[in-house]
Amino acid sequence: MKRPIIAALSLNLSASLLLSACGSNTEKQKAGSAPAAEIMQTLPAKYDPPIELTTGSYYFSGIKYPQGDDMNNNVWTRTLESEFGIKVKHVWAVHYNDYEKKMNLTLASGDLPDIFLVTPAQFKQLHESGLIEDLTGIYEKLAPDSVRKVLKEAGDEVMEAAMIDGKLMGIPFTGLAEESVPVLWVRTDWLRSLNLPEPKTMADLQTIIEAFTKQDPDGNGKDDTIGFGIDKDLSAANGFMNAYHAYRGIWVKDASGKLTFGSIQPEMKKALAALQTMYKTGLLDKEFGVKNATQMTQNVTMGKAGVYFGSMNSGIIPLGRSRDKDPNADWQAYPMPSIDGEAVMYQHDLNIYGGFWVVKKGVKHQEAIFTLLQKWLDTFYFNTSDDLFAKLNEAPDNNTLWMYAPIKMYRSEKNVSVYRNIKPLLEGGGGDKSKLTPEERKVYDSIQKYQNGDGRFWGENASFGLNGGGKVVDQIIKNNQFMPNQFITAPLQVMTDKMPQLVKLEAEAFTKIIQGAPIEEFEHFVADWKKTGGDEITKAVNDWYTKK
Repeated sequence: MKRPIIAALSLNLSASLLLSACGSNTEKQKAGSAPAAEIMQTLPAKYDPPIELTTGSYYFSGIKYPQGDDMNNNVWTRTLESEFGIKVKHVWAVHYNDYEKKMNLTLASGDLPDIFLVTPAQFKQLHESGLIEDLTGIYEKLAPDSVRKVLKEAGDEVMEAAMIDGKLMGIPFTGLAEESVPVLWVRTDWLRSLNLPEPKTMADLQTIIEAFTKQDPDGNGKDDTIGFGIDKDLSAANGFMNAYHAYRGIWVKDASGKLTFGSIQPEMKKALAALQTMYKTGLLDKEFGVKNATQMTQNVTMGKAGVYFGSMNSGIIPLGRSRDKDPNADWQAYPMPSIDGEAVMYQHDLNIYGGFWVVKKGVKHQEAIFTLLQKWLDTFYFNTSDDLFAKLNEAPDNNTLWMYAPIKMYRSEKNVSVYRNIKPLLEGGGGDKSKLTPEERKVYDSIQKYQNGDGRFWGENASFGLNGGGKVVDQIIKNNQFMPNQFITAPLQVMTDKMPQLVKLEAEAFTKIIQGAPIEEFEHFVADWKKTGGDEITKAVNDWYTKK
């Protein structure tokens, strides 16, 4: 559990911040003037005269600008001004890893940009300080269809998280949590060599894992393979635990409708017992307790593990790299079988990428946030023009153009949509290649090359082909097989104070149990968790939940 990143920002600064934030920008709403939502029925096609909006931004490693360009003069800023009459001024830009710290300093200074991205903790404090606009009215009247579509795909809880006291106080920076749920990948060349069935049941999967460990699936005559790799943080075990209806580290509803912590439920004990049995019989890496996720993945790329929980894109990386060592390595994605035949529900945290886009209190043209978002979505996700793609997304000599966009939101079903949209063409029964996005056309062409014998594109076929990872995730989405974290607000103070100790307690207990401690230790862990702050946190969480 991360600590609130602006805990040092005292709410006692509210009055001074409000005065500082609302006193200088020429585009701010004058006292007594009507809100934009009351005077506007449609988004302006173009502002004339142009308006200026300020923001703070981040960039990723590798970003590059053509000679003469910079964060305030580039193809995106020029396009936004020429097409919409919006001059975007970045008052600062830092590396993504430094963004939260920089925003903390900005909030403490009181010199806020017009539109900016904040974490859930910052979001809550800005609202309590009265420093951000209520966007309810302009969203209802002016939000473009593309924005509404992407927010709907992200899940109802995402918009709910942006509501405070019944008001929409920010626009979620939607994320990729849903299509990033764990996908079960199995080496099918090993299945064939050992004459094993595909994993349709948990018993099938257990048989496969045991055989991959004990029957020399790679045929090298050595006892050097493991069936299933997990890491010391157990992140790779979440998919397996979900198959037991156990949900580690998130808040779920119990039978009475109250929220309870997934890690302390009886289902978790059953999942840990299964992992313990696998560890005792040598089916798990004996050194998992000291290996991080990168080291665990090396077992896969080096051809030492045959069952892997990854994402729908894992066919490209890391599984594609296993073919560098063994060109015959063949992996396929499967739905995770459950322990009892009931549908597996895949856990995920709130489906946002870091936080919420907010508008500073008093900004006159607050509706411009939707113009900026619509341009981003229409360019990055819904564009079919190769020329526009090369201009604003990715040029042959610069694949970082998209980073220049001042405001973004990610499409939660972006990658699975690639699978959906090229599927008719791959099946040969229809589809129109010209209606694909440039990225979709590139994936389709790569799969065609693979089908014609070019093994370099095996990964694209494994992830996006007819029987790839996309097919599995598409079915999960259609069946709504998600178990989202029900705690969707900023961490409560009691969480900040006590959750780090509970996280450490859980990690130690789970690792010891998997490595052979009596399974009854689970009850001891639960008791310790409750008395070490868990009960206090649970009460606070449910107090929030009943009032939200």
